Amino acid sequence: MVGLGANVNEKLQTRGTCTMNFSEKHTPATPDSIMLSGIGYPETCIKNGAKISVK
Repeated sequence: MVGLGANVNEKLQTRGTCTMNFSEKHTPATPDSIMLSGIGYPETCIKNGAKISVK
């Protein structure tokens, strides 16, 4: 995780959703974006049923 939007925690708590952005940019694209960087493709990084928590 290289960037976190200002509303991610609230959105996860109230709606259970957020946007995961694999563009490798550090600045959040939207207030509910988690900006990610890594090797591979999103479908190999996040499996169905994965649990994500933001503290």
